Amino acid sequence: FYPGTQLTDKAKTVMSRLEYDLSDATTVYGGIGYSNTKSFQHFPGAWGTEPNAQGDFTVSNGYYDEYNKTLSADAGLRTRFTTGSVGHTLVLSANHMARETGYFYTGTATSNPSNLYHPALLPVLTGARLAPSKTADLTQQSVAIADTMAFANDRVLLTLGLRDQTIHQKSVNGSAAYKASAVTPLAGLVFKATRDTSLYTNYTAGLRAGEIAGVGTINEGEVFAPQKTRQIEVGVKKDWGMLMTQAALFQIKQPSSVTENRVFSFGGEQRNRGLELTTYGELQRGLRLMASAAFLDAKLTRTNGGANQGNDANGVPKRTFNVGLDWDTPWVAGLSLNGRVIHTSAMYFDPANQLRMPNWTRMDIGARYRTKVSNQPVVLRASL
Repeated sequence: FYPGTQLTDKAKTVMSRLEYDLSDATTVYGGIGYSNTKSFQHFPGAWGTEPNAQGDFTVSNGYYDEYNKTLSADAGLRTRFTTGSVGHTLVLSANHMARETGYFYTGTATSNPSNLYHPALLPVLTGARLAPSKTADLTQQSVAIADTMAFANDRVLLTLGLRDQTIHQKSVNGSAAYKASAVTPLAGLVFKATRDTSLYTNYTAGLRAGEIAGVGTINEGEVFAPQKTRQIEVGVKKDWGMLMTQAALFQIKQPSSVTENRVFSFGGEQRNRGLELTTYGELQRGLRLMASAAFLDAKLTRTNGGANQGNDANGVPKRTFNVGLDWDTPWVAGLSLNGRVIHTSAMYFDPANQLRMPNWTRMDIGARYRTKVSNQPVVLRASL
């Protein structure tokens, strides 16, 4: 956080899910959920004074509060059957999601000189803090079908599917709204080379809602059209008994956004390529490990007018490393201790790649205690 920034989150979530077996081979399922999340924060801004080559700028302060009310539901049918020597698992599904978003923003009349690498305290806020008001609606719905076919005694699994997706998005205080539909494919292949080693590849595509120009931009409230995302991945997974390891190469093409000279734009393209290594499981009884490393190459492959095209995507590190341990103590039944170290490499602050943010490392430690109170299971956690 920027020095002086305060953030408070509140969330309420209700979910319900039901599955019913029509037969040994066929199951119908459905679910519904509702969430109401609220954020209250002091939010720094540098509107009109983008950092120069030395990182100098002037910073203002503001209340930037938000709420999101989301209702989602899904239903589907899953059935298994065979055609000759080929086994099938067929899934038909439909889902619907509606989200209402609201904001409240007010800023300071003055600003303080600051620097990206040596930030100053934020100006003091004195304005009234009002309740967030509704600013946008988003509706997303889809119908999908997918069939996983098993060949060669289940050693080869081929999944093919299609999804028809519609996104309807509008801004309450803006003049534009967008409704777009797309049919996107899903394909996946798994080859079980041995009993404990699997090779896989998959391709997916989807429709992503366009973004809305936020508070403080010249085109505040402008709604941008939905865009397609595409991802391809190849990998190998190995089960060592106590441990599972996985290596994956991937490429993701997704729409990108940028704010320059206080003008927000969306609809460019960012291409992320990477290698991800993961291992998890038990080193010995009662001692669990989860570790991962990611090596990323994120580029701006399509930009407005070609500006900054080919540059590294801002806000994306080249490397991340995570390692965590969870240990069941032998001297107190139900007591577990855990720790985690997260390292993220340096990354660019701006799409022009002139300002670079340094790497950072975080360490977490914690404890978990499982017990019973009035014969009811209780878990107590503490973390730092």
